[in-house]
Order: sequence, then C-alpha cells, then structure tokens
Amino acid sequence: MKATTKLMRRAMSVAVVVLRERLRWSQIRLAAEMNKWVARKGGEMMRRFTISRWERRQASPSPTHRMALGKISTKNRYEDLGAIFRALPALAWSLVLALRGNGKKHGGNGNGNGDGNGGT
Repeated sequence: MKATTKLMRRAMSVAVVVLRERLRWSQIRLAAEMNKWVARKGGEMMRRFTISRWERRQASPSPTHRMALGKISTKNRYEDLGAIFRALPALAWSLVLALRGNGKKHGGNGNGNGDGNGGT
C-alpha cells in the first residue's frame, strides 16, 4: 500500500472518530446525516459498516464523502475537522496531529506513527 494511502487512512480514521465523539453520534447516525448530503450530490449512499471500515483504517472516505464529512463538521462548528476532511493526505495528517495535540489518543503514541513503540 502506498504511503499516501496509509497516511490518508490514518488521518481520516482519527478525524471520523473525533467527529463522532464530539457530536456524540453513533455510526448509524453519522451515516444517516451523510446520506442527506450525499443524496443531493448523487453520490454513493452510506452504511454504518463503511464508517466502521474508515475508523479501523481499512478504507478511507471518497472525495464526495470527505466533502460531506467536511460540511457536517463545519455546520456543527468544528472547522478544525472540516479542514482535515478537505485537505490533501500529508496536510490532513499534520492537522490531525495538531488536533490531537500530538498526544496518545486514538491509538497513537504521540510520535505520529501510531505503533506504540516510540518510533524505534
């Protein structure tokens, strides 16, 4: 897998989890809210399973789904997350690190690689 793909999956995973935590929404609720936006754009409808795959880094949102996530984020006044969903992969990860305060939340260890061994 390409490094940029891994980076995008990691950034989107953290951002989706943080968005759901802030909104206190289930995966089902997020999928339903995204479907309202995606239906107007003619995109693929969402299911909870897809969001679960994003959160587990097995896939990342399509450009249409990232735009929907960005709209939901900014609508709820989470511009920091909106910027992540609209950003290019490398920039998205740097924004995630800033969002997390480069801390240990969501499986990371603060060194940016999420492997828990301090990068050694």
